[in-house]
Amino acid sequence: MRYALLILIFILLPVGVAADVPKFYSWDPATKTPRIFEGEEIDISGEQGTYYFIDPPLRVDANGDGDALDEGDYVLYNALYIPNSSYAELVLSFYDPREAETINVRGKEYLLIYSSPYQQQFRYAERYHYLILPRKPSILSGEATPFPQDPNLKVEYVNPTVSLGNVIGTLAFFVGGSYHSSLSIFEGRFPREITSELKDPFRKYKVYVIEANPTHAKLVIVMRGEENTVWVKNGDTDVLGYRSVAAFTLKYGGRGEGGPTLGDDARDFIHFRGEVIRLHEGCVNIDDTLYELCYDDAGKLSIKLREEFAAPPEPEETRAPVTTSPPVTTPATTPPPATEKPEEKKGMCGPTLLALLAMVPLLIRPSSSS
Repeated sequence: MRYALLILIFILLPVGVAADVPKFYSWDPATKTPRIFEGEEIDISGEQGTYYFIDPPLRVDANGDGDALDEGDYVLYNALYIPNSSYAELVLSFYDPREAETINVRGKEYLLIYSSPYQQQFRYAERYHYLILPRKPSILSGEATPFPQDPNLKVEYVNPTVSLGNVIGTLAFFVGGSYHSSLSIFEGRFPREITSELKDPFRKYKVYVIEANPTHAKLVIVMRGEENTVWVKNGDTDVLGYRSVAAFTLKYGGRGEGGPTLGDDARDFIHFRGEVIRLHEGCVNIDDTLYELCYDDAGKLSIKLREEFAAPPEPEETRAPVTTSPPVTTPATTPPPATEKPEEKKGMCGPTLLALLAMVPLLIRPSSSS
């Protein structure tokens, strides 16, 4: 099912959380911070409590590699139910389940056949097949598609064989290579069960038209038999690995001073009710997951990854590898020799030297006699 639909109910229904119900936070793996979720007070068969949607949902590490991000890892819980301040119940919740739609429970797909939600019951099938039939110009038995597990029974989707304006196609059925019967497909709401309109031997299957248009039709073929189609009623226990099931329709007409009021906006729910955790100060591991549920004396309830599955710390800066060649060292920088200013140089130079050289002839001239 689309989890976006489940989120929608908590957006559409404003929150009025009772004072004794703790605030719920869920761990956000993108920002590494908790964020608060608003809950909705609902009444299920006389049992009133507050439901919270968990985002991201709690997944099972099916292959045991230390994370729950692989394709085979599956969602175990996606909602939290708190009837009061003493305990919390983890739930796998499906909102507005449609007839002939698949649900994924504990990593396995089932076909949900929802029947009379007001009677709080539904049924599911384990063995089913999808057939996608392109619409063809005319009936050709040689191009028909076999039914699952019975290649002698075939079906194909062709152009309308009647002139009614709201007929978009015809399903033609064959037994062996011979034409058997046909059924017109009208525009309208899908899925549509056509089992009662079939003739033997096709009635040993349960058949739904999931979608149909001028280009193709999509069918769901369900194997008949009590061992395949299982009925589930509200309150049944030990269903598909969960403690119990709640199947109900919530009719919502707005929020008054006393909470939600009844109205014409009916929403169907199926809750697979799982682990129950007593609320107390501290953290409790959630079975079969990598998460824990924590509650403190301030009334804060949160779900987060357990410490042993948290991301490891960033590695420290690595040192340069040791090599056998001598290390290349940079010689110490020595300052350039200080240069003397011209006037500070020792010895004779410039005008002084020229004056002395000019005096040499005078010193060696012979003296005159008197």
